[in-house]
Amino acid sequence: MNSADLSKILEEHKVWITSMHEIGS
Repeated sequence: MNSADLSKILEEHKVWITSMHEIGS
């Protein structure tokens, strides 16, 4: 895994976390 893949995964994970917080509130 290279840094480009890692940053893409982190970006998607951050979006998913944000979505979950918006749904939960």
